[in-house]
Amino acid sequence: MTIRVVIVDDHNLVREGIARMIDSEPDLIVVGQASSLAGGQTLVAEGGADVLVVDVSMPDGSGLSLARSARSADPGLGIVVLTMHSDDDTLLEALDAGASALVLKSSSSDDVLEAIRRTA
Repeated sequence: MTIRVVIVDDHNLVREGIARMIDSEPDLIVVGQASSLAGGQTLVAEGGADVLVVDVSMPDGSGLSLARSARSADPGLGIVVLTMHSDDDTLLEALDAGASALVLKSSSSDDVLEAIRRTA
């Protein structure tokens, strides 16, 4: 089974790096990318993803609001929140928003891939 992933992050380098990392794995494929919450909402609404990888801090709002609406729309969607914030408040907010996993941007590639697989 191939796990289909949507990535929402406003930093091109981060988003493209994650996409290349995912696409290099035989069981994972990126089916959409967005640099804004609005773009992410469109991709989630289109369906077809097993996992959403979303950054917390976005220029047009919090990625946690996208996680919350995505969870409401599709309770089976895996949601990986990607962030540079390692504080307890961010973790609790992410869990409250329906995140399946929270991964720090300082984590290894293997940690990100493992989080995606586990949330699927």
